[in-house]
Amino acid sequence: MILVIQLGMLTMSRDVDGLVETSTNLTVVELNEGCATTKTSQHSSIESIELAISRQAKAVMELAVSKTVYEFSCPGWTPNMESVVLARLQGVCKGLLEEDIEGKAVHAKLECGILS
Repeated sequence: MILVIQLGMLTMSRDVDGLVETSTNLTVVELNEGCATTKTSQHSSIESIELAISRQAKAVMELAVSKTVYEFSCPGWTPNMESVVLARLQGVCKGLLEEDIEGKAVHAKLECGILS
């Protein structure tokens, strides 16, 4: 089963150059009394894509095992380089450091989706 699950980077952002948009990872493999438990983690800044790749991973696992569980974590979060919060932070840093700071986006499962 592990050999047929897509792992790693799946798509890159069309909006932010060099930013991974969607990925999937094998996070846990446990062997206990002849039973294997595997867990995967899907991340995407686009919630509908994350749901789709989670369903795809579930379908692949169901071909090999009898039970799967889907647990949804955080909502997707599309970076907003025009954010009021980012602009205010850049202004504060400019005042304190006397230099411009650049806003960047990262591919991670953060609370940003909830806070935004």
